[in-house]
Amino acid sequence: MTLATLHAMLGWCTVINVAILMLWFAVTWLMPETMYRVYRRVFQITREQFDQVQLSGLTQYRLLILVFNLTPWLALHGVT
Repeated sequence: MTLATLHAMLGWCTVINVAILMLWFAVTWLMPETMYRVYRRVFQITREQFDQVQLSGLTQYRLLILVFNLTPWLALHGVT
């Protein structure tokens, strides 16, 4: 795999992961009650726990995108 290929792959991975993050945020923001009902049936959690799980998940996913996709892409951007 060449550096140019790796650079392109990381760029597309970043775009796809940011799109997933935005979809997750939009669904959480636009349909919170529907999501909570589904989670409540499956996991037996309270509303406060649901909100905490959503916020924590969105934050962790965003950090993982930054660390594993965007930062290496930016580092390779200067090389290629």
